[in-house]
Amino acid sequence: MKIKDVGTLGKKWSMRAQAAVADYTAGAQGALQADAAIAAVGTWQQAVASPNAAKSYTTNLAKSGDAGWLAGVQTKGAARYGPGVAAGQNKWQAGVQPYLSALSSLALPPRGLKRSPQNMARVQAVVTAMANVKTGGA
Repeated sequence: MKIKDVGTLGKKWSMRAQAAVADYTAGAQGALQADAAIAAVGTWQQAVASPNAAKSYTTNLAKSGDAGWLAGVQTKGAARYGPGVAAGQNKWQAGVQPYLSALSSLALPPRGLKRSPQNMARVQAVVTAMANVKTGGA
């Protein structure tokens, strides 16, 4: 069987993937992945708990190593980090707003001496407020 060299195949793979961006985004439209993923949680738990998953995970990490991870950071991650974070600004703001509102409306007890019960009460008030936002409590 005649097979093209890996360099030629790699270039073809990369070019075809770049040309398929529109197909990729169109394929995601109307896909109900969240419901399907939630329904498959039991299968996911079994899969990640299997010895094969652990072996595959550690084998692939060892194969790539720190050098592979760092190369990915330098060649892909660095260029994508800024635009990716910027694209999520509105989502971040919407997510953090309830916490900031709760903090700004919080009436903390007066400060006490270092490590005093008064200061612990301040900490507890903040922890309770943040937990209430997270869980939808009062």
